[in-house]
Amino acid sequence: METTFFIIAQVLGICALIIFCSGIQIKEKNDILKRFAISSIFKILQYLFLGAFTGVAMFTIVLAKNLSFYSYEKKTGNRSVAMLIFFVIVSIILGILTYTSIFSVLPIITTTIGTYTLWQRRASVTRAGVIAGAMMLIVYNFYVSAYTGVLGGVVVIVSTIYSIWKNDIKKSEGKEVSQSEAA
Repeated sequence: METTFFIIAQVLGICALIIFCSGIQIKEKNDILKRFAISSIFKILQYLFLGAFTGVAMFTIVLAKNLSFYSYEKKTGNRSVAMLIFFVIVSIILGILTYTSIFSVLPIITTTIGTYTLWQRRASVTRAGVIAGAMMLIVYNFYVSAYTGVLGGVVVIVSTIYSIWKNDIKKSEGKEVSQSEAA
C-alpha cells in the first residue's frame, strides 16, 4: 500500500471520528442522522484509500440510508418498513459481492444493526447499536489497516457510554426525582 494513500486514509478516519462523536452527543435523532451522514462520507473515502471495498460498500449504504431515513421522516413524520427491509437486503447483497474474508462479514452485521437502530425512534436504542457496531468495526478496521478507525472505535464506545449516561440514565434519574418530589 502506498504510504501517501495510507496517511490520507488515516487523516480521513480522524475527521470521520470527530464528526461522528459530535453527532452521538446530540439529543435529537435527526441531528444525529445528519452528523452520521457527513461522517460516512469520510469513512467511504478512508476505506477507498485503503482498498477495503466491503467498507466502502457498507458506508455507502449507511450514507444513503441516513439521508433516506432523514428525508422520508422529515417529509412524512413516519418511518418506512419498506426502506428498512430494502437497506438490510442491499447490505447483505453488497456484502456478498464484496466478500474477501470472514472479516468482511463484520461491516455487514454492523450496517444491518445500524439500519435497524436508526430506523426505530428511540435515540437510546441507536446509542446501544452504535456500541455494538463500534466493537465489530474495531476488528475490521484493524484487519484493513484503518488504524485511526481502531482508535476511533474505542473513542466512539467511550463517547457513546458517556452519552448514554448523560442523555438516558441521568435524564431518567432526574425524572424519577421530580416525580417523587411531586408525590
